[in-house]
Amino acid sequence: MAAVKPRDDTRTTSSPRQTVRVEVAPPLDGQRTTVRAAEVRSTRAVVARVGPWSVFKISLIYSFIGMLAMLGGVAILYAVLGATGVLADIEKLVNAVGVGHHFHFQGGWIFSHLFAVGLILVVVVSFLGAVLALLYNAIADLFGGIVLTLESADRPAAQPGAGQRAVRASENGHGTPQVMVWDRKPLRDAAGI
Repeated sequence: MAAVKPRDDTRTTSSPRQTVRVEVAPPLDGQRTTVRAAEVRSTRAVVARVGPWSVFKISLIYSFIGMLAMLGGVAILYAVLGATGVLADIEKLVNAVGVGHHFHFQGGWIFSHLFAVGLILVVVVSFLGAVLALLYNAIADLFGGIVLTLESADRPAAQPGAGQRAVRASENGHGTPQVMVWDRKPLRDAAGI
């Protein structure tokens, strides 16, 4: 194990410097190496406004794709039920009970109406998304938007303390010879714990 000391920087940051413990698997030749922690770079951003028109367009696309997926699933179910004879048995039962005299499942009629209802639902869901974007904008004007903290991917992890442990590469399922340390501090800070 190698203890990495914080760099002596004169730059000011919002978080205090900490000693980070990093474990590295020994190289193949048996020598131990020391790893220096990368500098933490983080940026805070606030989502102050969401464009209702962009939310409507994205929602329209995702809703339409979802509708097509649902119709595809129903078409597969319809085909399986038709191939196994379940639809024919239901038709016979309905005609025998007397509810309908010439009742038949017509796939074209069913799917054309399902598609029309799906299109109406796509537009309604997209419209609701745009209304929610307007509502978010009003709330963000009053109380502030969502605060995001973006950190660089090469940021070092904090020293494992209570509730944290170092994870060897063999434990995390990856074949890399590095060790990851789980850092829950940003999550605790965001949650106010």
